[in-house]
Parts: sequence; C-alpha cells; structure tokens
Amino acid sequence: MKTPVPRYTHLASKLNRLIDEGQVLPIEEMRRGIDDGYLFDRLGEFYGGEPHNLDLSVYGPGERREILDMFDRTANAYDTEHDLGITHNGLALILAYCLIEIGSAGSQ
Repeated sequence: MKTPVPRYTHLASKLNRLIDEGQVLPIEEMRRGIDDGYLFDRLGEFYGGEPHNLDLSVYGPGERREILDMFDRTANAYDTEHDLGITHNGLALILAYCLIEIGSAGSQ
C-alpha cells in the first residue's frame, strides 16, 4: 500500500513543476493570497486549467487554513530577499516556505 505524500512535499512538488515551466507570480500576489486566505483559490484560477492542470483539491478547508497559517508565520520570521534570496517569484517564495517546514519537521 502506498503512503500518502505529506502535505508540504506534495505542494512543493506542484510548485516546483510550475517554476520549472517558467511560471512567475509576483511576491505581492502570494502575500495577498496568504493574508486574505485565498491563496489556494488564486493558484487554482491561474493554474487549474490547461496546460498546467494544478489540482489542489486534496487539501480541505481546514488543512488549507493550517498551511496558510504556517506560511504567515514563516513570512513573519524570514526576510524574503535577505534570508531566502527571493526577489520576484511568489511561487518560489511559497516553495521556500514548504521547504522550511519540511526541514523543521525533519529536525524535530
């Protein structure tokens, strides 16, 4: 039986694919999506259809809220440019947040 991919690993792989395809969303757009709670909806609007077919339906409302809360805490703990080296791609920013969470979970 296959083990489900942990939430941040799954999300990171989806974001990584978009970045590899050359997709860019402004950091400000990602921040707004985190702040207003609609990040998953915005990602779906931009990438849910052809040719990307991004499917984030595996994340229910409660899990989406937990992920957004983690993104918000991480955004307040790290300087985007200085600490993470990200200056313009919001997809790279939330990928970095996923990687930080994956790393911190592994160190516990």
